Amino acid sequence: MGLLGKIFGAAKPQEVELSIEEVSDFVERNLSGKRPELETAIANVFSEIKHLLREVSTLLKELENQPLKGENIKLKKIVSTSRGQAISRIGSLIERLQPPATSDFAQVKQYCGEAGKLLHSEITHGGKSIAYTGIYLKEAMKNLGKSLNELSKAFSSLERKIEEFSPLFLEQELRQQLSLVGGKNASVSSLEKEIEKAEQSLEKERVNSKKLLSELAGFKESPEFKRLGSLHGEKASLLREKQEAKTELVSLISSIDRPLKRLSRAVASGRYILPQALASVLHKLEQNPLQLFKLDPKGESVKTLLLELKKAIESGVVELKDREREKRLAAIEELLAFNFFSKVFWKFNEIDSKLQAVEKDLRNNPVLSELSSLERKVEDGKGLVEKTENSIALLRASIERESLEIDKALQAVESLLNKMDIGKISLKK
Repeated sequence: MGLLGKIFGAAKPQEVELSIEEVSDFVERNLSGKRPELETAIANVFSEIKHLLREVSTLLKELENQPLKGENIKLKKIVSTSRGQAISRIGSLIERLQPPATSDFAQVKQYCGEAGKLLHSEITHGGKSIAYTGIYLKEAMKNLGKSLNELSKAFSSLERKIEEFSPLFLEQELRQQLSLVGGKNASVSSLEKEIEKAEQSLEKERVNSKKLLSELAGFKESPEFKRLGSLHGEKASLLREKQEAKTELVSLISSIDRPLKRLSRAVASGRYILPQALASVLHKLEQNPLQLFKLDPKGESVKTLLLELKKAIESGVVELKDREREKRLAAIEELLAFNFFSKVFWKFNEIDSKLQAVEKDLRNNPVLSELSSLERKVEDGKGLVEKTENSIALLRASIERESLEIDKALQAVESLLNKMDIGKISLKK
């Protein structure tokens, strides 16, 4: 700190508040004057590096052509091999250390960071071959070492220039962040327009969905729909009636269920002979009695089978206790007197006829297709509303992600600005 600074205190850094749009021009105004100075400095160092690289190349050629003087043949061979290795390694290094043909600051900084490390690494790794070569060619290796040392100093000089003009090297990173902010802001703007359009569509879709629901509700109050409901109710009633009739038939047959099963086992074992037709009737009566009575409306084959069952019980082939025997024979007599035609076949036939008529009315009823069409439209309308709502939610989530990226980039911009020594900078919110 100078004398005046000690007496009056150091001047406070300039405090500047910038909008993101003002950053680029502000940086350009503050750094533009330094850019030519840095470019000149880089050009001078690059010129020196190129000169030193040419010098090293010349020294390598001289080294290669120098004779090895000495009487120790084995040592001469070792030195010769080491010289070849040193020349090859350093020659390759020269090619890799050529400066970039550009004044782009980012590339210059990258070159500087890599070149110094590469020079140190290659010389370190080639130390053994360099040392052996120096046994016979000490002066040549000394000159080569001097040039390589000057080259190392040139890289250090370049590194100091980069440090001295660090704001200009930060500028490119700053512009990348500004570009990122610009791109993200454009993306957010585009997403907001998409949301605006989607919300307009959503409003129309909601209105349409409510209209369709109202139409469906109104349709369900119409006489035509109520007639359809009556048909469905009639069908359900007939199906219940048919099920009840089936239950009655099964209950009726169940009164002789046990003797029938015993007769079936006796027939299967050969203890009782039934004609093939009656054996089939016995099987159907056990498995699907309703189907049997459709084929034999008056139940004549069933009654013939019942007579066979009676005979089997009476003969003792179907064994039953006395009390049960009397009960089952009484049930058989009751079934022999039962009017299967009117009480089974005709009853089921009548129910089926009514069911067929109702189902025909349902199939031919235009209300059903109209109802189906309206319900489909209602579901489609709901689906469209839901789809648009989900789309809007995804767009908003995308905006949130982009906004987070923008905040991070803005923080990076502010941090870079304050590293440039061009004042204390803050960004307007």
